[in-house]
Amino acid sequence: MKYEYGPAPFENSYGETGGMAEEQYLGKVRGPEGSVIDEFEKGKSYRQLNKQEMARAIEKVKEFQPYRNSQDSESGVADPSEPSLEFANQLHYTICKKLGLEHFSQLEFYTAVGSRLDSNGIDGFFELYLASGGRLRVTFDGTHNQEKLNEGWKMVNADCVFTWPPLSRKENEASWGSSIDAIADMLIEEFKSKAKDTNADIFSLDEYGVIESKRLAQESIHLPDKKRRAVAHLRLRPKK
Repeated sequence: MKYEYGPAPFENSYGETGGMAEEQYLGKVRGPEGSVIDEFEKGKSYRQLNKQEMARAIEKVKEFQPYRNSQDSESGVADPSEPSLEFANQLHYTICKKLGLEHFSQLEFYTAVGSRLDSNGIDGFFELYLASGGRLRVTFDGTHNQEKLNEGWKMVNADCVFTWPPLSRKENEASWGSSIDAIADMLIEEFKSKAKDTNADIFSLDEYGVIESKRLAQESIHLPDKKRRAVAHLRLRPKK
C-alpha cells in the first residue's frame, strides 16, 4: 500500500469533510431511481473484503456510475475515460499524459463513493487496459484524516491513500496542481508495480487496440475463474 504524506487535512471553502467531500471530488454511485441499492449499503464493520466480495462490489460500482450531470438521467451515464468533475478529470488526464497514452480511453476512472467499497476504505479506482485484453486496476482512498496516512491504519483495502487537495484549483492553484501531480505519480508507481508482478508491459495502444482489449477483457469476465486466470496469464506473458 502506498501512502502520500501530505499537508494537514484541507477543509474546502464549503466546510465539507468526509463523505460529502468525497462526492464533490469524485461523484457518487447511483441506484434505481436515484436511490442506493442493497448492494451499496454500507457495512456495519470496517474490514477487509475477500476476493469474491471485492470482485462483486467492483462490478456493481461500474454498473451504477453517476450520470454526467448529477442525477439527470437524460444526460447519460458518465464516461469513465472522461470524468466530469474537475479533480477526477485532471487526475485522469495527468496519468494519461505521464504514461504517454495516445488514446485516453485506455484508462478508465470509476467512483466508488456511496458504495460497499467506500465503506471499506476505497473511494475509487482506475483501470488501465493493456494489449490483448490485459487490464490493471489501482484502487485509492482520499482523506482529510491525517491518521489514515499512518502505517498500520485499519483501512487495508485501497492500494494508495492520499490527502485531498483543494477542491478547486481556484482555491489554491499552486497547491492543487502539485497535489494532482504527486497523486498521479503515486498511482502510476502502483500500476508499474502491478505490471511487474504480472509480467505485463504498459504501453500506448492505438484506437483499435483499446477497443479490442476492452472487448477481450469483457469476454473474460464470463469465463470460469480457473480458465480466466489461465487466459489472463497468457495475455500478460511477455513476448519472447
